[in-house]
Amino acid sequence: MKTLFTLFLLTTLSLISQNRLIWENQGSPVYNSNAILSQTEKVMAVTNSSSKPTTIWDVESGKLIDTIGGPMRISYDLTLTGKHFVYLDNENVLHFRNVYTHTDDKTYNLPTDIQINALKVLNNGQTPQIALLIYKDSKIDLAILDLEEQKITQQYPLEREEYENYGNRMFVDTFGDYIAFSFSNYSTQDDKDTVKNRIVLFDIKNKKLVTKTVAVNRINDIKLVPQKDKIIVATGSWDNDFENVLVLDFDLNKTAEFDGSRRNIYKLDYVSNSSEDLFALSDDTLFTLTPELIIKKAQPFTSYQSLEFMSGNKFLQMLEYQVRIRDIDTKEIANIYEEYQGNMHRMDVTDIEVSKDDKYVYSSSYDGTIKKWDAVSGQFIENYIETYSSIRKIEISEDGKYFAYSGYDKVNNITILNIDTKEVLAEFDIPTTTIDFEISKDSKQLVVGTYGGQVYIYDLDQKVLTDSLDGGNWVNGVGISSDNKYIAIGNQGGVFKLWDFENKHILFDQKITDKNGLYSLEFSENNKEILISSGDGSLKLFNINDLIVRKQYFSRDNGSSWSIFYDAIYSKDGKSIFGGLNGGTMTFKLAESKGELLAPSNPNYSSYSVDCLKYFNNESSFVAGDSRGNVSKWNGGTVSSVETEITRDNLVYPNPVSNTLHLNLLNTDLIDRYEITNILGEVVSAGQVNTRVEVTGLSSGTYIITLYSNKGLIRSKFVKQ
Repeated sequence: MKTLFTLFLLTTLSLISQNRLIWENQGSPVYNSNAILSQTEKVMAVTNSSSKPTTIWDVESGKLIDTIGGPMRISYDLTLTGKHFVYLDNENVLHFRNVYTHTDDKTYNLPTDIQINALKVLNNGQTPQIALLIYKDSKIDLAILDLEEQKITQQYPLEREEYENYGNRMFVDTFGDYIAFSFSNYSTQDDKDTVKNRIVLFDIKNKKLVTKTVAVNRINDIKLVPQKDKIIVATGSWDNDFENVLVLDFDLNKTAEFDGSRRNIYKLDYVSNSSEDLFALSDDTLFTLTPELIIKKAQPFTSYQSLEFMSGNKFLQMLEYQVRIRDIDTKEIANIYEEYQGNMHRMDVTDIEVSKDDKYVYSSSYDGTIKKWDAVSGQFIENYIETYSSIRKIEISEDGKYFAYSGYDKVNNITILNIDTKEVLAEFDIPTTTIDFEISKDSKQLVVGTYGGQVYIYDLDQKVLTDSLDGGNWVNGVGISSDNKYIAIGNQGGVFKLWDFENKHILFDQKITDKNGLYSLEFSENNKEILISSGDGSLKLFNINDLIVRKQYFSRDNGSSWSIFYDAIYSKDGKSIFGGLNGGTMTFKLAESKGELLAPSNPNYSSYSVDCLKYFNNESSFVAGDSRGNVSKWNGGTVSSVETEITRDNLVYPNPVSNTLHLNLLNTDLIDRYEITNILGEVVSAGQVNTRVEVTGLSSGTYIITLYSNKGLIRSKFVKQ
């Protein structure tokens, strides 16, 4: 963790200082690209799309067996038992690596002028043969490499028809006797798009190749079961109204068909080794099918990034940052495989909040955690919430009593907690996927914007749905005025809507941008205007009295290009606005049109975006969360009158201190009280302020002293010897 600590408001020079970074906790993003199991389910390989190494795991114990660094091509596989990992490096060298000795038992140098688009291990020997899909000079061949003999023993050119594209996946049966892959043919005839998919099936022992067009939709998965004379094919497309699961014999003749009701079936497997029933997974449903492809059971099932069915009614779920084994029915996690063990976020920060006393920062992420940070130092305190679900949105109620969050695995669920005890007070099952929500300032109403375009209103006391409004398109942002007079939403279609909260009368309903929709809404403190972040590269100020967009602030670079504003906030004094976008946070003074980009030094503008912002309640600072998993705190550039009285170089002295801490205050009447906290945020001392504070009774360590006034607060760090 990189923590930058800056004393707040040290001298009169701070009156003219620029917005600046106070601290930043850098995320440790992980980008797993695939997870594959050995057929015995003893070993798992997890490959990575970034510079991080490939990891090999013992499935039962969860222990890391091997790591393989260096750039790796997309082609890799595990042997039957998982003892060997076969992969191709960027020099076209094929490695047959023993994952227990961490050495190559065999290697093979392929020609550098060919491209290997896929490889599969044929598990039919101590040193198995390797099937290769070779691409060269616009031609594609199927080849069999014998590692023991160190040569390609079979090679077959595969003819492509006009408009045909070949898949990069090969499928083999358990014993490595058959190989299958597919070609897709997309063409337009008589202004109508047509799709044809053919399978190429190769019998390795008999050196026999069969090919036939078998489906009109794209082929997602193929299961080869020669002992049952079955080839099971999963198909699907975005506009699917044809077959979804096919059963073929080994001459590629259709013997059965399942219509999944316009679903995209993308994964197939047998329920168990002893069962004839099949699992067929769609985007949102897991079907259990009889051998005749009749539905035996259908259960809701969220689509996952990568998934393999396992024995014992379990499945392997791969996320970008970790791999999990879970129960199919209960979704309970049986095991987690993850190399990173630190405290930083491992994926994008999705939302950020500040406690009402400004002591803590909370950040949520796709990595399934809500993390709690010390607001002054940036120190990690705890994983406030850990779930198996990616978390989309968090909010603290205005009275500071409730903490609310929504996730992805429980797709339509919003959970309300007691913020101190974490006791679950309520769970709201929203009819469609939640995108944004807000709790009213009196903590009595919950307003939810959804992917389905509806806006739902719940009574928090009665825990019931009281009303719903039409948001038009999926609702990216919702807002409630502090006086509970108005509800506002912005949707993906660029439409902004404003209602009278009491009678739900629509006051405004118009499209205010044609580019990439509207993202977030925030009412001004006086409820006269609404700050809207937009996909057209602007921050918009909507005047409620006149019902017009009064002014726009643009993120233009060199006068032409623009970037989406993902979130926007007001400063505490209402004189400035801030918008999160690619490469940092843009700040504007309301009286000016030109903005200033706030970003760490030497930023890579294309590498990340600031997706969420939150201003502090009692100080001129804000926090930001971005797509790298970073959480940062910034000085908002506003100085209150109490701060102008601090004119010396140090707020506290001596530092380190043994007994008495002295305060450099010209006028103690401005300060109401002081509070001293340890690095965990626990209050260890408090009282009325004069120019001296006794700290003799404190244990050795680092502390934060906070001085409170009715105009704001001041904090400083000191060390007790």
